[in-house]
Amino acid sequence: MKVINCDIDTKKVCQCGNWLQHWKVRSRGIVRLCVVEDCCNFDLVGSHIQKVDSTDKKIYIIPLCKEHSESTEVMEIFNDVILISANVKTECRTNASTVVKEGER
Repeated sequence: MKVINCDIDTKKVCQCGNWLQHWKVRSRGIVRLCVVEDCCNFDLVGSHIQKVDSTDKKIYIIPLCKEHSESTEVMEIFNDVILISANVKTECRTNASTVVKEGER
């Protein structure tokens, strides 16, 4: 599946603590490496992405390494990666959001 990072305000997070934790809680998944094909990096963060070449324009969270989370290029991820909605109003365990203080990301 092809995805691209979204240019959004990443200081807004849900009550899960951070976006990677949000993905872990909602997906019940375990991941140790970046989900981009042929990447072996393990410094994971929860990244906001959109599908490329799709009518689905929703924003999702997936675990990417820091390098890929900052990429502006289209990335090929494994097809079995669970995409979790970034909409905290419907997906967060507390249905609330907060703003992260500087240095807490």
